[in-house]
Amino acid sequence: MFLKKMFRTIGKYRAQFISMIIMIALGVGVFLGFNMEWVSISENTAKFLKDSRFADYRIVDEKGFSAADAEKIRGIGGVSAAARYISVNAEVAGTENSLALTVTEDPAVSLFVVSSGEGYDAESVGDLWLFEKYAEKNGVNVGDTLELSYKGLTVSGTVKGLVMSGEYMICVRDETQLMPDFKTYGFVYASPKTLEKAVKDKYGEVIGSAALERIYPQINVIGDLAKTEISDRASEVLGKTVLVLGKEENISYSEAKGEESEGKTMGMVLPVVFLAIAVLTMVTTMHRLTANEKIQIGTFKALGFKDGKIARHYTSYALFIGLFGSAIGIGIGYLVAWYIMNPKGMMGTYISMPEWKLYMPWWCAAIIIAIVAFLTLIGFLSVKKMLAGTAADALRPYVPKKMKKIALEKTGLWKKFGFGTRWNLRDVIRHKSRSFMTLIGIVGCMVLLVGALGMNDTAKYFIKAFYEDAALYETRIYVSGNGEKTAAEINAEARDVAEKTNGDYSASVSVNITDK
Repeated sequence: MFLKKMFRTIGKYRAQFISMIIMIALGVGVFLGFNMEWVSISENTAKFLKDSRFADYRIVDEKGFSAADAEKIRGIGGVSAAARYISVNAEVAGTENSLALTVTEDPAVSLFVVSSGEGYDAESVGDLWLFEKYAEKNGVNVGDTLELSYKGLTVSGTVKGLVMSGEYMICVRDETQLMPDFKTYGFVYASPKTLEKAVKDKYGEVIGSAALERIYPQINVIGDLAKTEISDRASEVLGKTVLVLGKEENISYSEAKGEESEGKTMGMVLPVVFLAIAVLTMVTTMHRLTANEKIQIGTFKALGFKDGKIARHYTSYALFIGLFGSAIGIGIGYLVAWYIMNPKGMMGTYISMPEWKLYMPWWCAAIIIAIVAFLTLIGFLSVKKMLAGTAADALRPYVPKKMKKIALEKTGLWKKFGFGTRWNLRDVIRHKSRSFMTLIGIVGCMVLLVGALGMNDTAKYFIKAFYEDAALYETRIYVSGNGEKTAAEINAEARDVAEKTNGDYSASVSVNITDK
């Protein structure tokens, strides 16, 4: 009997039930979707960085490091692996594209994950491992040949595998490029033997061997030391001050953490608006439903139904709304997370990694259960009030609470108001929770509208301010020494290039700040 009555009551108040279910579904969906998004970013990137042996620190010296220097770094306590490393932007023959030509001396540090083709072979000569997305955009397949040039140095070889690397998880040329362009820029790994052959082919056996000793400007380190510790110990064992960069200063790592932080913020702020409105709607609707059904509740009591059974019946409305809305919300949450977190989705245009698994954090499930329990409690408290007293008390029609005169009624302004205005003002005071719910709903909607439009305008302004007002150039030409030129010669070359191209020139260098 109660089951049939429940369906009849739901049909009678279907507009209110549908609105509550929609608000709960949206609240749970947005909450779950955005929290799954940032947790999935965190879990997937952490696994990818571990699998590709992403370096914790990068020790930099433009004069280069010898094999003996790398061995000294490996001897530092707390360092589990270290490798000499080089990454330079090289031109791709026959195109206007460029690739970050990358060589790591030890495959235990700063390598990659193979998507297709053969694995890495440190002893190979003429083998290359190309960024999967660059290959896809440019129609390059395993077995094709590539020729790269950098400062007169030519590196050519056969593509043995298509890969992804944590070092290039966000593959941009530099910090001025906001979004990756996989058509024009990517990365390619070569073995130390391939680099050695290219250098000796250009400079000869004797000079080439000497150049190779200092060709690596970077030592990448995996270890659990603090940055200050590795910086002090590296300077001590190398006998010179060196620049040490933490993984937080790497674009791939820092930008991925930035996306994770943004997802956290969205997951905490947006759902609150929807869930607050859903809870307030539940309070007012359940109060109205039980008030309208007060005589039926009294009839049930008079017929001998226990208070507990009547309470369970009316509480089941709130439980049904909570469960049904949450179930739809979970589906929406997975859709939101998948829409953002998939290789072809929003995040896939920015982050490059081999796995895109969705992770639902345990505390999201706990919070959703708590939301359903809270909504059920609201339903129980609403009917409990109507069950108070005897059956005769319950059979009496619901009487709204008596209102005292509001302060405004004691002023002369009140007499100037029409009947409708007076009614509305009294109704607002009589139904404070309903009025508060309306206010919260309007405020929440305005927050979402202003926030969305404001973010859009801010992004447009930032792009204009950065590219049109700050970065006043269309092309950058890099001029650097090859170990044989003095600083004065490099400056003279830069001035000459600037004059020929009707441009300007500048220089930048990274430095260590003492005790930082």
